[in-house]
Amino acid sequence: MKKTLLHSSVVGAMSLVLGLASASGAIITSISAAPPSAEQSLIRAAVPEGTEGNAYMMRYYNNYSSGANRHREIGQSFIVPGTDPVAIDGFVLRIDDNRDFSSITVAKNFTFSIYKAASNGIPEGDAIYVSTGLLPETLTNRHYITFQLDETVVLEDGGRYCFQIGYTTSSGASQLSFAASGDDIYTEGRSFYYSNSNSSDPASMIYTSAQRDIDFAVLYTPVPEGKTAGLMIMSIAALGIYRGIGNRLTGRAK
Repeated sequence: MKKTLLHSSVVGAMSLVLGLASASGAIITSISAAPPSAEQSLIRAAVPEGTEGNAYMMRYYNNYSSGANRHREIGQSFIVPGTDPVAIDGFVLRIDDNRDFSSITVAKNFTFSIYKAASNGIPEGDAIYVSTGLLPETLTNRHYITFQLDETVVLEDGGRYCFQIGYTTSSGASQLSFAASGDDIYTEGRSFYYSNSNSSDPASMIYTSAQRDIDFAVLYTPVPEGKTAGLMIMSIAALGIYRGIGNRLTGRAK
């Protein structure tokens, strides 16, 4: 079951009728010891337990000052399943840092983007979504970070897309590693990184795709379909009629 364009219109209508609050304007993050539920996950690629600490874990760097590879941003491509457009709500990544977070400082600010992806998995064209946020104040190794988008993003069924995450600014060395697999655990996509060999030369930055996958999930909200969706529309119409009658009665009473 997927959230379709029809449902997005219904939700929009409900927002107008009921006066619901608009998006916050920033990605909201949270951390959990448990992975997202199957009901929430449009796509789920899980790195097998006990293999998270392999040599293929991904890192992103903020003007990292040493080492041959400075992965400023990392990401993962995927294909939207099904036969209907889907409105997605967020993404989940798993930390795999093998460090004591109580004794180190990890930069909290990040940028999260969504692109259409080329066949090799790297971003293609301009971003279709860009927002910023802060990582959770407390980080725990092997736990899951949820990135709740500040607005739903509709992706076409069968479309190839990718998400990319990196630091907002370059202001000193910092890194955070995410769990990845040396195996092809998600056959319809692949991870990539955006790096440069000279941290003082942004022009040298290049995209490099990798034959491995990040532990990730694409989140959506399952919605009622068929008769239930019809009832939702009827309820909205009824609420509008009720308000109209109330307004007329109020007018007569004046």
